[in-house]
Amino acid sequence: MGIRFAAIATNKSFTPETVNELAMSLELNKLEFIKKVPFEKSSRINFRNGKKLDICFLEKGTLIFYSAPSLEKKFNLPTSSFLGKSGKFLIDEVSMSFVIDVFENLYEVLYHSDTPDEYIHKIDNTRRKDNEQIEDSTELFFLELSKIIGKSFFSIENDFECYRYSISEEGFTSKDITLPMIVRKHALHSELKKVNSSLFLD
Repeated sequence: MGIRFAAIATNKSFTPETVNELAMSLELNKLEFIKKVPFEKSSRINFRNGKKLDICFLEKGTLIFYSAPSLEKKFNLPTSSFLGKSGKFLIDEVSMSFVIDVFENLYEVLYHSDTPDEYIHKIDNTRRKDNEQIEDSTELFFLELSKIIGKSFFSIENDFECYRYSISEEGFTSKDITLPMIVRKHALHSELKKVNSSLFLD
């Protein structure tokens, strides 16, 4: 049937203990643990109600699988707390659709969309000409994803334990903010100022 999933990746290593920091970064409500699931099942996630996530806590990054289009609108990756490298990834080998959106310290460094309806390839917001199309979107997809998580996607063992969470109705309050979060938020705001300042240069 071909590979089919949507995921968010970051080179920041979250843990089950810091999972709600991850949720805050993605502007979601608190996450509630359901059970552990093998990577093989996580990478084939198909939740109909759209309120579940499978999260793989890796040594050099974090990989979040999701499925519902309704969730896609909630993720605000460019302005999230992911300093470093992060990206959104969508692959559907049934319809031959591939979307890659990679950010580095809040800058979009790569956007690639190869679907039956469109073809766009931009590096640092510079769009390539139609006659310069990437030959293999599947290869590019897994290359960029693997760069972010610090290991080959295909080297993750099928029985590697990922964590399944539901998105609760409970939001975050000021009591949930810790000192490390404040420090990281300050770093994020500083980086945002640099990004905004650079827009007015030249």
